[in-house]
Amino acid sequence: MGCCESIEAAPNADHVDHTHFEIFRCIGKGGFGNVYAVQKKTDPEGKRDYVAMKKMAKVALMKSEWHMKVAWLERNVLRAVNSPFVPKLYWAFQDQASLYLVMEFLPGGDLGFYISRQNGLPESTVAFYMAELALGIEELHKRRIVHHDIKPANILLDKDGHSRITDFGIAVFLEQEQELKCKSTAGTPGFMSPEAVKGRSHGVETDFFSFGASLYYCFKGRCPFEDNNEMLAQRAIPQSMSHIPAAARDLILKLLKYDVSDRLVDWDAVKKDPFFSGINWSEIAQRTQPGPITIDKDAASNFPVDVYAMDVLCPDEVVKVDDKHAFDGYEYDYQKVAGASEGDTLVKRLSRAARKSVSVRRKSNKSASPGKGTSIVGRPGGSSIGPPSRRDSKEASNSKGAPPKQDTADNVKGAAGDKNGKLQVSSQQKQDSSNRV
Repeated sequence: MGCCESIEAAPNADHVDHTHFEIFRCIGKGGFGNVYAVQKKTDPEGKRDYVAMKKMAKVALMKSEWHMKVAWLERNVLRAVNSPFVPKLYWAFQDQASLYLVMEFLPGGDLGFYISRQNGLPESTVAFYMAELALGIEELHKRRIVHHDIKPANILLDKDGHSRITDFGIAVFLEQEQELKCKSTAGTPGFMSPEAVKGRSHGVETDFFSFGASLYYCFKGRCPFEDNNEMLAQRAIPQSMSHIPAAARDLILKLLKYDVSDRLVDWDAVKKDPFFSGINWSEIAQRTQPGPITIDKDAASNFPVDVYAMDVLCPDEVVKVDDKHAFDGYEYDYQKVAGASEGDTLVKRLSRAARKSVSVRRKSNKSASPGKGTSIVGRPGGSSIGPPSRRDSKEASNSKGAPPKQDTADNVKGAAGDKNGKLQVSSQQKQDSSNRV
């Protein structure tokens, strides 16, 4: 292990930190750090469920205010939103070198993978996952959060085939209830709304456009527009709608209206649309039935220990931070949360803080052309989300409990279709599709 402190150190007796977890595999890599499949060492043998631990290097985050904003934003969104369609956050903590988020492990991979594999999904499968997505986005909007990057690649599946909305790195907390607008040129080409592409003031309606583009993608296996220029030139008239059921086609056209005033931007109206006529919304909300994509729970997954993932703290990674309080209050423990009302209080507190904060601007490289399906980030333009209040930080836990029962080692494989056309996870799936940085 060289000069580094090992993850195998004895668990900290005072509070939950990285010493409480055993790393099995790196399952995702990104610009700020990695995501690992881990188990809590203090849980009894044979009852250790997998959780995902995201480790972000402070030395990378401290390079700009924008990067720090992203680090705080994901932690705050996951904490504020209590929805079965958003990943659960269990713990947030830090050491001298890194920030850590320990959250729900989603072994099924992303919805975009299954769509690409079959070049589109059956209508009943599309309706199911778009219904779950609608309820997830609706909950974000109730809390005045704009996701800004809704697409199938950001929808991950759990062991039962249910979906979660992920990747909140460019989300925005809308600042004032009476003024639900922001300016942002963030998103993924082909899924971005016209107003977002142009950097015009907008609100939650931009997510409705991306929802419509995602609905199209589920059937066709490609974006409704090759790029943003095509979308603007065609005034949001998508490519070929052949082989898309009539009801779905009508809903897509309502959602992809170029002008916001003409666009369908009401979730109650979406849920009443003829395309969802076969959906029981109460059953979807309660997740009473498993998802139509089956995750194989019986095959062993062989999680080998990745020795390169064992190093936690090296002297050359320790950040000499001018502001030693930059990440004060980052700690969080789900066992100390009072309930759903806590999330409401947090959103209000964050909104007040955002109104007092200074907007962060990021220089954009206009000559850069992002790859197909890759998110681009422009002006954040909305709330600058930073540390919660001192009172908020006191809720960090000293408890050493375990998260609720969920995914075990037997739940993880790659993706393949069975003889009935029902999707099932197998060893061919990309390893890094389970969780993202």
